[in-house]
Amino acid sequence: MLSREGFASMSMDAVAERAGVSKPSIYRRWSTKIELATAAIATMANDDPPTTEADAWKALRTELRLFERAVSRDHGMSIIGTLLAHEEQQPGMIALYREQVVRARRNRVRAVLDRGVREGQFPADIDVNLVLNMMFGYYYASYIGGEPQPADWPDRCVDLVRRATEAR
Repeated sequence: MLSREGFASMSMDAVAERAGVSKPSIYRRWSTKIELATAAIATMANDDPPTTEADAWKALRTELRLFERAVSRDHGMSIIGTLLAHEEQQPGMIALYREQVVRARRNRVRAVLDRGVREGQFPADIDVNLVLNMMFGYYYASYIGGEPQPADWPDRCVDLVRRATEAR
């Protein structure tokens, strides 16, 4: 509901009706619309186990595929748009999303990059934050630009990062 109708249009009545429960049932669990929306956002947190790929380059590809699956389910991009549209009025919602979803995902990929540095698969001086921004930005820029996301985008993205880091 949050992704389809936006925060402003979302009501406790409509949520109760769609869930097939009474309005008091909703209020027993969430006392405000913000609490309810925040709980919905928290469900987007990553629940996939981290990749166990030994090769860090393969692990990056796997993590990007898991990222795409997570962000494309349940209208994930629509929810991101809704959160950004309401950032000034409801800063707590986007803050929660950033903490529980974005940072959690970035930390997973950061762990792969850090492991790759320790094991000599990546250069010791790799700019981890830049690589993270490049990889996730690749997906978001294509989506916002209206370009179809090729099925092999994780491979293309990781190959680009690999060529850039090996060319130095």
